[in-house]
Amino acid sequence: MARFNGDEFAILIDDIQSLDDATGLAKRIHEMMAAPRKIAGVDAYMSVGIGITTSEISHKHAEDMIRDADVSMHRAKKRGPSKTIVFAAETNAVRTGQIQLETDLRHAIENGDLELHYQPIIDLENGNSIAFEALTRWHHPIHGPVSPARFIPMAEESGLILPLGRWAMMEACQQLAAWQKSIKNTQNIYVNVNMSAVQLLEDDISRTVAHCLAQSGIEGRNLRLEITESALVANPEFTARCLHEIKELGPTLALDDFGTGYSSLNYLNSFPIDCIKIDQSFVGQVDRDEQSSKIIRIITMLADTLRMSVVAEGIETSEQHVMMRSLGCRYGQGYLFSRPLPKDDATAHLRKQFK
Repeated sequence: MARFNGDEFAILIDDIQSLDDATGLAKRIHEMMAAPRKIAGVDAYMSVGIGITTSEISHKHAEDMIRDADVSMHRAKKRGPSKTIVFAAETNAVRTGQIQLETDLRHAIENGDLELHYQPIIDLENGNSIAFEALTRWHHPIHGPVSPARFIPMAEESGLILPLGRWAMMEACQQLAAWQKSIKNTQNIYVNVNMSAVQLLEDDISRTVAHCLAQSGIEGRNLRLEITESALVANPEFTARCLHEIKELGPTLALDDFGTGYSSLNYLNSFPIDCIKIDQSFVGQVDRDEQSSKIIRIITMLADTLRMSVVAEGIETSEQHVMMRSLGCRYGQGYLFSRPLPKDDATAHLRKQFK
């Protein structure tokens, strides 16, 4: 038995007669891990996800066998606590496809084959755009458009989110600079860029922000970085320090998908947040679910007390628009107003507003 990586361990067994022996061992491990353990006088419960591969599958190298077990282990963890997955041929096909797609993504980043689309953020009182959220899009030469829900998690797991994130921030800042130079009265327009937990924990993010601002020439106040609640809790003390360093450079910070994860008044008090973005799961039900409307009302009142702005995500109907305004939400975005736009269409959108 050896520690493989972080909280991952590998067990090599060479005296089993069948796969049943391996799955039986996995079952015993699950049973042992299910027993509570005393930590500082408190019962702590743990679970493990187990991935199994065998030498019956053709492996050219020992590393291939380890990787197959690792793939199965991650699949087991995604299925929930205390699950076991045995590597199979179909798993291998999926793994091979994922590896190829990851390679293609790496090349797309290196060759500049990605692009940003820009979704307007609207003042719900007058209908004017106050900002754009920059969203990465990838059109694969063979597979066509690849969903961000597929390639962003892949980028986070592989570490590609670091060069991808740096590219997206620079591209968004330079695009905003181009708008400010070519369209009058756009000095107060800002751009939102998403920032993952991986970037916060592994990248020198404040240096990246400073570099993007310096190279593009935009003011710090014209850049807003969006972070999720899960990113805040990954390493709260380190994250707070990073965010304060970013704030010193001028950008503002938005808490994205608010209400879906680890919402806490303490987090809002501990981190220098300027804006709360209400998740579309609440917005989508606001006109037909009283509980959702109550939650949104509480969020807007809380934000007002803390002097934070509020943006409603995923507004798709005029009824939702009216309800969000009545509940005290000043800003919003969603398909009712506009889909994410390619940069030329976003430019035309701005020109029309500021003509």
